[in-house]
Amino acid sequence: MDNEKVARKNLLRKSEELKGLEIEGYDFDKGIDYKKLIKSFSSMGFQASHLSQAIDITREMIEKKAFIFLGYTSNMVSSGLRDIFRWLVKTKKVNVIVTTAGGIEEDIIKCLGTFTLGDFRANGNQLREKGINRIGNI
Repeated sequence: MDNEKVARKNLLRKSEELKGLEIEGYDFDKGIDYKKLIKSFSSMGFQASHLSQAIDITREMIEKKAFIFLGYTSNMVSSGLRDIFRWLVKTKKVNVIVTTAGGIEEDIIKCLGTFTLGDFRANGNQLREKGINRIGNI
């Protein structure tokens, strides 16, 4: 079997539509509504357990006019934090971004459709049979 046929059979198959909560971060372009911001955490597949500590560190960095590097792994892009990263760059809150190459891949995947909050324990074989990519299942 040639490479194109293998790719079509295994990667480019038609997928089923998923029902569930779409992964989406908070849209800072609409202003800051703290209730909506906190509510948006429910559609972010990433734990925010150190949020308070991060806020304190960030405040100190801003006060000291530090040159700010933002580093993140690719899984954070698909978890809904992508929207926050975009806003931080757009509003020049960070000076440099450092990420894994997977961040590029997940940005491309995000452009092809939405991510759906899933269950990490989902059966990989069943997902594959349905043409569902686990990337969005955080």
